[in-house]
Amino acid sequence: MTLRPLQNWYEKMLPRERFTLLLIAWAVVGLWFLLLTGQVKRLNSDLNLHKAQLKSQQASLDKKTAVENKLKDYAQIFKTSVSSTELMTKVQSYVQATGMPPPAINSSPPVANKESIFTLNTVTVRFNKTDFRQLVDFTSRILAEHPYLMIKDMNMSAELLNPTLMDGDMNIQSLELKPGALEITPQTPKP
Repeated sequence: MTLRPLQNWYEKMLPRERFTLLLIAWAVVGLWFLLLTGQVKRLNSDLNLHKAQLKSQQASLDKKTAVENKLKDYAQIFKTSVSSTELMTKVQSYVQATGMPPPAINSSPPVANKESIFTLNTVTVRFNKTDFRQLVDFTSRILAEHPYLMIKDMNMSAELLNPTLMDGDMNIQSLELKPGALEITPQTPKP
């Protein structure tokens, strides 16, 4: 195709028509340039955003060894976790070791929070007419097992006739690591 017909058409135009055509052509070029500039700015901002995301991701990846070392330290601290059956056994053995009158011991269902790496086990000990010294010995045995065993709360009152004998109850809790809680598994990014 030759441009001769277009040239003939252009040459037949009046100067005013040529000026209008040239003005429209420049307006189209200017509009195209503005659209192109907008796209370049948008691409540049997207590129800067992705660079910032990559930089923060790299900073997180650079902390990997420090996080792994902390997890190893926590694994050493919590290498002994106490399950609900172990908690019940320990409490019963402490009762026997202190010579306390046999209290009522009830186990509550374990509480496992989805976000936590621990399962919380609870045992309630209800004691009647227990010597204060035996009770102190019992609680000191529980506290010696910290952080694996904890006394959540304790309510007690003295007997009216003999104030050295105590009645009350105590909630004892233990932390149990969920299986695989401290293992590091590579995560694949979500699309």
